[in-house]
Amino acid sequence: MKILIGDDSALIRDILAAAFQRAGYEVTTAHNGAEVLKMALNTHPDAILMDYEMPMLSGLSVLRQLKTSQMTRNIRVYLLSGISDATTLQQANEAGVQGFFVKPFDVHEVVERIRNDLAHGQ
Repeated sequence: MKILIGDDSALIRDILAAAFQRAGYEVTTAHNGAEVLKMALNTHPDAILMDYEMPMLSGLSVLRQLKTSQMTRNIRVYLLSGISDATTLQQANEAGVQGFFVKPFDVHEVVERIRNDLAHGQ
């Protein structure tokens, strides 16, 4: 399974990448929204886990673009954010997010939830 991790924080990218690699995933990383979008088109990951707020393109903008493209609409997309107000969650849900994790998060719970979703086709 391939996962693309996008976050402008190198520390968060590294922590998540290490956890997913230990869980047996092939991991690629991106440091901004434009890079996530480009890599999604080129690598066709099974899932994308990215920050809601990133430079160049927000995670929400990337999600919306992914869901409107025939090539990427079936990729499972998960968002991370320090913001968890009702409006933010509603916008993410309307755009087609698979899951939403609030920072600070438990990295093991993130890996387990995504692994379970992918294993059960949810």
